[in-house]
Amino acid sequence: MNCPHREDLITFALDPLHEKYADLAGHICTCKSCQNALADINKIILLPDEVTEDDIKSVKDFIRETKNDSKLSLWQQLRETVDEIWNNLSKSEEDTPFSFDNILPVGGVAAFSQLLTGVAAMTSPMGINNTGSEYDAEAVNIGFIANCDISSPYYWKAEMVIPPGITEDGVLIVLLTDNKGREIKNGTFTLLGMELELDYGIAEISFKDFRDNLRNTTVNVRYPDGTVVSGDLAPWKYCF
Repeated sequence: MNCPHREDLITFALDPLHEKYADLAGHICTCKSCQNALADINKIILLPDEVTEDDIKSVKDFIRETKNDSKLSLWQQLRETVDEIWNNLSKSEEDTPFSFDNILPVGGVAAFSQLLTGVAAMTSPMGINNTGSEYDAEAVNIGFIANCDISSPYYWKAEMVIPPGITEDGVLIVLLTDNKGREIKNGTFTLLGMELELDYGIAEISFKDFRDNLRNTTVNVRYPDGTVVSGDLAPWKYCF
């Protein structure tokens, strides 16, 4: 979700345990800017003698549980979507492999971004198209983002597409960029616990390996200088 308005943060600070603020609590846990804003708000609206240690612990526990629940739900949604695509492969009589051969070597990041834009226009977030035939799958957009502030020089974003017509032995292309949208040329991208070498911002993984390892949620980037920055599955709207 996008950063909330200050008025929404004030409302949240007044009643942070309310169920309707679950999504907002999860966002605050991952957004340094909102954390700082909320800290300033709390200094104003919460007097020391009105807040007990138990109150503070309850808020922290609620936010932590909300964050974990949101993460698990998002990963489970991805697993179910990928499993549906995988199961439908055997039901389709005419699978046509999707190829990036005419896109990536020439266009690089720009061409891949055009591809993502085009695919995003024809697909719903992590969704399967049920408007056509029973097994008429749409492309699925997937994003991963670093667990650090976007202003960090080590911030990264990974984007990939499971295209229509993917086969069991098809190869998925992952594009990694920094906070300015520039390709991360070198390093290692660990996806689902598997180490993938970066070549001018591009990493590759087979659809089968991707599907088989979705229970492993380990995602990080190791930069050439040895710095390792962990990340997580991102909601669709964060990346596309």
